[in-house]
Amino acid sequence: MSDFQSGQRIICGDDRGTVRYVGTVASAPDPNETWVGIEWDDAKRGKHDGTVQGVRYFTCEPGFGSLVKPEKLHTGISFVEALELKYRAPLSQEEEQKLQEELYVPTTRNRKLKIELVGMDKIKEKQDKIEELADVSLHNFNIGIVNDETTLRSMNLSVTELHLDMNLLWNWSQVCQLVRACPQLHSLALTSNRLVPLPGVDSELDALKQLKLLILNDMKIDWKQVELLAPYLPNLEELHLCHNNLTVIGEESTNQQPEEAREPSMDNLVGVSYVDCFPNLQVLNLDHNRLKNWQQIWKLSKMPKLSKLQINANGLTEIVWPMGVEQLPFHPFSALRSISVNDNEVANWASIDSLNRFGGIEELRIRDNPLNRMVGLKAARNLFIARIKSLTLLNGSQIRARERADAEKAYLKEAVKDMIDHPTVEPRNIEERHPRFVELAQAFGDPRESSQMTSSASQTLADNMISVHIRSLHADSVEKAPVARKLPLTMTVKDVKVLCSRLYKVDPSKQLLSFREDQNCPYPDILDDDMRQLSFYGLKSGGQIWMELKS
Repeated sequence: MSDFQSGQRIICGDDRGTVRYVGTVASAPDPNETWVGIEWDDAKRGKHDGTVQGVRYFTCEPGFGSLVKPEKLHTGISFVEALELKYRAPLSQEEEQKLQEELYVPTTRNRKLKIELVGMDKIKEKQDKIEELADVSLHNFNIGIVNDETTLRSMNLSVTELHLDMNLLWNWSQVCQLVRACPQLHSLALTSNRLVPLPGVDSELDALKQLKLLILNDMKIDWKQVELLAPYLPNLEELHLCHNNLTVIGEESTNQQPEEAREPSMDNLVGVSYVDCFPNLQVLNLDHNRLKNWQQIWKLSKMPKLSKLQINANGLTEIVWPMGVEQLPFHPFSALRSISVNDNEVANWASIDSLNRFGGIEELRIRDNPLNRMVGLKAARNLFIARIKSLTLLNGSQIRARERADAEKAYLKEAVKDMIDHPTVEPRNIEERHPRFVELAQAFGDPRESSQMTSSASQTLADNMISVHIRSLHADSVEKAPVARKLPLTMTVKDVKVLCSRLYKVDPSKQLLSFREDQNCPYPDILDDDMRQLSFYGLKSGGQIWMELKS
């Protein structure tokens, strides 16, 4: 009988998989021969779902399974072997020659000038002393064996950050053994290792209590496993759970479906199973899962120190601040300051108003959502700023005081125009449809009191014109003074390029245009769609359009 165990990770050529069966196969030429049933990571490598000629030997997704002879499979190398290979193995003749070539730089006369890398000898000397390494990265070394604790402890490792992504580790006992061997370890990355699920409480996991950062991306781990780990991670400050196909957080009541998209109300808030663990967790990354329903995210709202939440690419459709929150015995998301919802399906402005009610959101990342496409990138930015009072950083760009004031003033007028143009849309009360209206009207004045806002048809041609300066960065015209022009917002980017071609003699197809609110603007808006009108990009008077050649 083979030494392979169910759940063990293996490699065969370039393909990885998990052992699901070890034993004989009735249809094999030799009925006493041992075969290993593998569930492959890649469906292209498999043949079936664990059933062969009507006999089921194990269960997996159709096309992911196959039976393989043991001698074709490998369980990988040991942790110590990987350390030696990366940090102590001598360079081959080819590697030595390549390194020597890299120690020369070409001169203007096409000769080679030898250079000396400052501190290289010290780095080499330090790498030779494995016990002094603080940051160890053993990505994709096929580590499947963890040496005995006596061997590991004899190495006197000083590792504080350990990256073990893309290896063949297969159970938490191996992980704990490595953590115990690194008493100073605080950061551990296990991405794409597939560990056998924990059956329940395991005192061996006490070794994990020293960790402050844990990365468990692409490990097919569910939230039940996360909660089993939680008691052993009291000091954890940062947790990454990307690409795990998560649909549910915490427990589900019998009448709730994780895929069901419906707005939470006080009735279902009463039965919400809040996440009540990770007392020191500050950063939680849930990118690239399937947490489409905000009710699942809401379960995290009791975490006392959660300050940064990433839920990019989950198919999330809305963000909701539920009714009856004031009756809860805690303030939801009390420490949350940063939230990232890039690449989702958020399509209503009520979601942004909900973020304002959180009370402390300072950073928002919200690229590639329907909201951005509905009104244009620049207009969307202005609305995000105006609707969230506490926001200071949007999509990585700092919000200046002037930008905020301009956005809030424009929002006041847009809110009144929205009520005039859509009088039957619910809610019909401006304070409900635009929650910040009263506050902003007190600060800047109520546009409804202006005779100019009596109807949406009152906009004149002048309202649709902007005054800008057009500047060339082309070598033949860069020294020319910027040209002042008044442009209609209905003008397309293509039309502006034609104008630039007349001013600077550059073919429109070779131009790249960008808009800056002022000369020192660090984040210009690229005018990248020839058919879009200038209004799509939210251009304002006083700014500059820069023309340069496409790279």
